[in-house]
Amino acid sequence: MCAIHVPLLRPPISLHPTPTQRAAIPLLNKRGINGLSFGAGTPPGKPDTPPLFLWRDLASGAEVVTTYETAYGTASTVFVLPNGVALAAAWNGDNTGPGPSDNLKSDYDMLRKRFPGAKIMSSTFDDFFEVANQPEVKALLPVVTAEIEDVCACCSILRDLNLTISNTT
Repeated sequence: MCAIHVPLLRPPISLHPTPTQRAAIPLLNKRGINGLSFGAGTPPGKPDTPPLFLWRDLASGAEVVTTYETAYGTASTVFVLPNGVALAAAWNGDNTGPGPSDNLKSDYDMLRKRFPGAKIMSSTFDDFFEVANQPEVKALLPVVTAEIEDVCACCSILRDLNLTISNTT
């Protein structure tokens, strides 16, 4: 049985349309952030990552479950965990607010057709990332150790969390 979570507006951290730097991962962990959701239309320089992965900072050993999508505006992107739990995030366009309720109905209909027998329910990013961080699930995720770089986004995350990076060698 597959469960598909359709998140409500309560993400751990959701960055659309900009990624961040790996150096932020230990700081995010210190603040209890266990999930990142990246997305950006169809960027010409999209990082070479799987859509769902464990982003690890080798220097510190810190890691965070991460989703990266480029559909930006549809529920067609579904992140499926190794245990069958999934997340379908139907983003609306930039600065347009929530979409009409008809969109939600059509998204549910599309997901029911695509995943017959799955339990489709409204949920949160918190719920999805809680399942994704279960040790037996997390251990099966692909690991990315490369930078997914965008200095502006990194600085804005740290500012929003009142964190700073000190340059020590």
